[in-house]
Amino acid sequence: MTTEILHFDEAINPYGCSPHVVEALVAFARSIVDEAFADYTGVTFIPWVAERPNLVVLRTFSKAYGLAGLRVGYAAAHTAVAQRLARFRIPWGVDAMALVAARAVDPARVHAHLGAHGVRVRTRPDMPEYIRVTAMTPHLNQRFVDILSRL
Repeated sequence: MTTEILHFDEAINPYGCSPHVVEALVAFARSIVDEAFADYTGVTFIPWVAERPNLVVLRTFSKAYGLAGLRVGYAAAHTAVAQRLARFRIPWGVDAMALVAARAVDPARVHAHLGAHGVRVRTRPDMPEYIRVTAMTPHLNQRFVDILSRL
């Protein structure tokens, strides 16, 4: 039996994956690294994909950007791999609200823009570069999306 694909993630290890371990696994088989916590660990393998065609790195906007309900993320891969993966992309995989939110992830810009329009934005002292907005009524959520779309 041969191993064709390895999938490992930081979700079970929020301290980050060891570069030595990732290097060994990538040399062994096609590998997928799920970097859901990379914004917290400061460790990313995205720069590696340009030289390692058997490595794909997955990132999400769920954790650090608070967009879990919107299911927004991306894959970083070698150009040849990305072209092959694009053939399997569904045409409407991300809805309009998620796209607006994903485009607006510059926290300082978003914070200022939302605040100028009366939207209450919170920050955390341990993560000052990130913002948080609480889900509201359907009407206020639509207003929020409208304001974000004008960024």
